[in-house]
Amino acid sequence: ARFWAFISASAVSVSSPYLNCRKDMIDALRFWKSKMKQTNGASTMKSEKSCGAIVLSPDNTNRKVLLIKHENGGHWAFPKGHVEEGETEVETALREIKEETGLNTDLSTAFRKSVSYSPAPSIIKEVVYFIAFAHTETIEKQDAEVTDFAWMPFSEALQAITYDNDKSILQSAIDFIEGMKN
Repeated sequence: ARFWAFISASAVSVSSPYLNCRKDMIDALRFWKSKMKQTNGASTMKSEKSCGAIVLSPDNTNRKVLLIKHENGGHWAFPKGHVEEGETEVETALREIKEETGLNTDLSTAFRKSVSYSPAPSIIKEVVYFIAFAHTETIEKQDAEVTDFAWMPFSEALQAITYDNDKSILQSAIDFIEGMKN
């Protein structure tokens, strides 16, 4: 019961960039609560963690963001993937960018945002995003996981991204970058 109260309070205090994920999180928490009753408090939820980055083009005057179309689900988003045992968040993000796009990047940890959602009834997934600056715009996509890619201006990318959570992350990144200019 204490755990449910803590999680419920956390879900209510989700900050504004993540309000779009609030419904998914609340649905997942309701499922969790029902499972806790069914199992007398024994956990049946599985947690997953992925890391990735909003990859920006090297041209400071005409900045673009890289979107990839994921094979799994066919959605437009950012390079990301599961954390492997012993890996840090930064190591995971850099590895996934390299694997999915072939890009070498410089990753900034000054921007770190995460979203949580429930991809299935018994799973809670956290995805951590950083900002990465590509050395080039030349992509060598990983055909097994990426069906397409595009470098887009921010406004086009916000329209093309499939999920609201990812749109919120990109908007946070845009705000962060704009704040760095001032």
